[in-house]
Amino acid sequence: MNDNFYTDITAGIEISHHGKPDVYWELEEFHLDSSYKIFLIISGNAECHVEENIYSLKSGDLLILANYEKHKFIFDYGKIPEAVEISFDPRHFLINCSDHLQSMLACFTNRQKGCRNKISLKKHQFKKIRDLVLKMEYASGNSFYGDSILIICAFFEALVYINSMYINYSFNSDKTEDKNNKLAGIIKYIDENIGNELSLQLLEKRFYISKHHLCRSFKKATGTTPHSYIIEKRIMLAKKLLCNGYEVNEVCVRSGFNDYSHFQKVFKKYTKTTPYKYSRSTHKGNVIDGISENQNLSISVADDLPDLIVTGLSWFPENPEAGERVMFSATVENIGSAPTPAGTIIGMGFMIDGLCLVWSDSHSTSLLPGKSVVLTANEGFYGEKQWIATPGIHTITAFVNDVCRIKESRRDNNKLNREMQVCGSSDSP
Repeated sequence: MNDNFYTDITAGIEISHHGKPDVYWELEEFHLDSSYKIFLIISGNAECHVEENIYSLKSGDLLILANYEKHKFIFDYGKIPEAVEISFDPRHFLINCSDHLQSMLACFTNRQKGCRNKISLKKHQFKKIRDLVLKMEYASGNSFYGDSILIICAFFEALVYINSMYINYSFNSDKTEDKNNKLAGIIKYIDENIGNELSLQLLEKRFYISKHHLCRSFKKATGTTPHSYIIEKRIMLAKKLLCNGYEVNEVCVRSGFNDYSHFQKVFKKYTKTTPYKYSRSTHKGNVIDGISENQNLSISVADDLPDLIVTGLSWFPENPEAGERVMFSATVENIGSAPTPAGTIIGMGFMIDGLCLVWSDSHSTSLLPGKSVVLTANEGFYGEKQWIATPGIHTITAFVNDVCRIKESRRDNNKLNREMQVCGSSDSP
């Protein structure tokens, strides 16, 4: 039995009440979190984009998100919705709990990415979940005898109740998601072809929708126009390519602008700097503020901080067959201007097809600027530090500082992906 369960039974569980003056929603581009999340919408309206689907949220809705599901929230700034969020680290949860308790994660794990994320609660179901999460919120914000026990008991009861509802919920009855699926298909097409031609005329012909209806539906669902969405996506791609060392001329073409003078003009409008200066600044450890139509953008030089990147990802055996145990290692380099804090763990998560199954949590020696270290997985679900290979082609991701223990000058360069091909059948003798 893992002693951590007794020393801190609520480790990894956090409760946030969004809509209060001092608690803010995460509003950004699509992103992944290291934790599983449950959102209970108390009042107001919002939209959540999860992978390729768009969910309309209102009072009484419950949203569940796994840590491998890209998502973002959109709502009217003048009508900020109120919601209670429960987030918890599935790694801690799975290490410390029995098989019976692990089954309570079924609503997160036993479904396709971006599918069946929302449940519209009945009045008595909403009251039950609201009472449990508010009990957790009260216990987490006040120190009294048995507060941790109260939190964990309410947490488990909520998971049991949510899974029970999930199993019996008729997802096909929700027509709002069907309405948005066509728009989700258009957004997916734009995202996958951002470097190619994406005129309104092309989208109109491809999806059999008038330009007027497309613009109106797109604006209502995303809060921006198709043109602005495409431009912002292209700017994001251009910034990424510049960070990766591509020449400005090549970035112009790859990001879909084609006309160099137009690219220069639009890039400067959105970032307040030229592509060339942006490229130089990123290689000097500067941080560029995120882009948004509604934000004033500026370039700011980061404080002296470490900046961890993954420069190598390997596994043994190098060419695994189905059923073999695979050990993962990754090389981490500090390209920042300051060492990592001594005594603070440099964590490394190893994700297989988007799901973090094993990780390294043992290296706490300070890593100096310009120095590297190799981190090898030493923990995982069920206490297994190795992954049992399954047949097929898998995307392996090494994610340094995956649970944000260390403050860095940048967080958008912490991952490295490689493909692994596993041959054979898991049923082979």
